[in-house]
Amino acid sequence: MGHFRKERIQFMRKFLALFMASMTLIFALAACGQKDISGDYTATVKMSDINDAAEKADDAITKGFMENMNVTLKMNLDKKNYSISLDSDKLISDVKQYATDHFDEIVDEALKQQKMDRSQITDDLAKKAGYDSAQAFYDELKNQMLKAMEDAMKKEVAKGIDTNSKGSYKVAGGKVIFAEGGSKLGLGQGQINKDGSITIKISDSQLKIDHIDFVKNN
Repeated sequence: MGHFRKERIQFMRKFLALFMASMTLIFALAACGQKDISGDYTATVKMSDINDAAEKADDAITKGFMENMNVTLKMNLDKKNYSISLDSDKLISDVKQYATDHFDEIVDEALKQQKMDRSQITDDLAKKAGYDSAQAFYDELKNQMLKAMEDAMKKEVAKGIDTNSKGSYKVAGGKVIFAEGGSKLGLGQGQINKDGSITIKISDSQLKIDHIDFVKNN
């Protein structure tokens, strides 16, 4: 039982490794950032549109996670200044919810990689390991996994806070020109659309997307 817990942790580390690789680019996205366009904006980006982590995944759970997870960026524009940041609270909440909803699949995948299945985790085996039942073992495993994932996410988010962008901007000819920031991904300006949204072009070759659409909040 202890061996399985160790392997489960190793699987989760691999699961998080691909996710964190995408997080690096997401934090870089947050480093971008006269007609009055002041206000709060939100952009939703699919994780699978950021890089090829989903294609690199060698198991169905990680692949499904990368294909279905979205990240949210927040942009605030006042009269002269802007800030763009990751909505870290929502991201952590969404990741925990995904892990909760797919916990059984995650466990089954971890067992499969060890050439095992649930039928081998019996009540008798669990009791020998100090648990009241196999279900009690799974319940504790779930709690440990969710806590470990939340702690890892918080650490990665904390690392990315410094990359959140702040600076000044100006509006010219239907475009938003950022005075500083965004150079890492080639985010030099944004197009103001008729519906009030702002499309920011991206020229970074590491990304699968070439723009981000920020929609003004109501």
